[in-house]
Amino acid sequence: MEVIEPLRKEIEDFRQTDDYLKVQQCLYDHNVDPTILKTSVFQIGSFIIDILPVDFSYSIDSDDVYAKMGGKATSGLEILKREIEKKQREYALSAVSDMVKRILNLAETLAEPRKKVRSATEKVDKLMEICESLGLNKVNEKVLKPLKKVCRARHYQRSKLAEELFGEKSLRDGVDKELKRLLSNYPS
Repeated sequence: MEVIEPLRKEIEDFRQTDDYLKVQQCLYDHNVDPTILKTSVFQIGSFIIDILPVDFSYSIDSDDVYAKMGGKATSGLEILKREIEKKQREYALSAVSDMVKRILNLAETLAEPRKKVRSATEKVDKLMEICESLGLNKVNEKVLKPLKKVCRARHYQRSKLAEELFGEKSLRDGVDKELKRLLSNYPS
């Protein structure tokens, strides 16, 4: 809110300036109806971020305090270790589940005929970065790289390319099938 609210106000203030009128005039000079600026919906949405710091590389076995304690309080620390590992798996699976939803939504969008997909390759690149950070390199290789090829293809070429790359007529079904196959061995 500290960033978005002042930005919204700046945008509204800008609309009252001479520079905004110059933008409208420039549009008019290039045969574009300047009223599009008033009728088009431009809104900066609110973002909700739930941040919980988790060190996924932490291992109780390499913890100095645990090593110094030796056999003392082992059962309590073992319980704590299991809980930490359980939370790590839950967060990782939640992140993977979110990635699967995003990838399937993108595949569904790409499958729509005559749908212009703006910045789809950029979305795939971002998804690839996230998958890489989660250690899901096979998803990048087997799903997202082929999906990037589909993104770059013309709308009339997508279904044929999707069938070649994923073995299904439906891009969404092919991507879903491949994701399930890759993630079936993911630790639960």
